[in-house]
Amino acid sequence: MPLVQTGSRGFALPLALSCSAVLLLSSLSLQTIALHGRQRGRQALFTAQQRDLHHSAAMDFQQRAQGANACLLRHPASAWIDPSLCPDASPQLMQQGRLGEMGWVLLDWHPLSPRSGQLHLRLGDGQEAHLTVEIS
Repeated sequence: MPLVQTGSRGFALPLALSCSAVLLLSSLSLQTIALHGRQRGRQALFTAQQRDLHHSAAMDFQQRAQGANACLLRHPASAWIDPSLCPDASPQLMQQGRLGEMGWVLLDWHPLSPRSGQLHLRLGDGQEAHLTVEIS
């Protein structure tokens, strides 16, 4: 009759359960890390798209500020209602624009120097953008 050691009986099941628990926790941790990375990637993409939209609106504003309208950029937007300020300019052209499906409205313009200014826009989806714009 074979001798059975009672001290070593049943060690395989607890060892297998412990290993399974460690593997399960490890895989859940890796999955969580992957999901967080994906979420950070989505957030970075969204932020980049919003920044691009803001810069596109600023570029549209700059394009409208060519020719006679360039005179307006030397003055705050609140002064543009004075027709003697820049007689040949068209301030209403500078007040709003479109970027494909999205529109923008000028909320404020403050010149900072002869070559730059602070632009405040509201986009069609309600977002507001504050940008420093270099005047060319």
